[in-house]
Amino acid sequence: MSDLGNKKKQRTVVRRIFTKCVNDLEAAIVRRETAVETQILFEKLKEKYDHLLRVDKIILDLLLTEVDEQILENELEVVMEYNTRMLRVNAKYKELAGLTTSIAVSAELAKCCSGRASPVTWGASLEDVKCVGRFQIGRARNR
Repeated sequence: MSDLGNKKKQRTVVRRIFTKCVNDLEAAIVRRETAVETQILFEKLKEKYDHLLRVDKIILDLLLTEVDEQILENELEVVMEYNTRMLRVNAKYKELAGLTTSIAVSAELAKCCSGRASPVTWGASLEDVKCVGRFQIGRARNR
């Protein structure tokens, strides 16, 4: 089998794994999994997407020399569909991550300010508190 054929087989597997990762992350978002769990799934998805991009680039480079424009255009359309899917799930993740972090941080700050806890008792350093403050200010500007 040609190098192009082998790369297309590899891409089929990578696309299947990418799709599974997208579905896993979307399900975790719907189930409102912990921030840590969704971040792990998102990082895994990014790795798979990067791998898919590398394989797609190799295939497109091979296609430039072997096929007509219509086949190349069809390939590019499918690549753009996967790109759009990644952008969509990325936006969902970032929206959830921002909201979840903001709620968690607000709850911890409320405990700290009410005197029931201090940054030290909930495991934060002064640097963490400064970082949280910048995050809250950044989130307020984005609203």
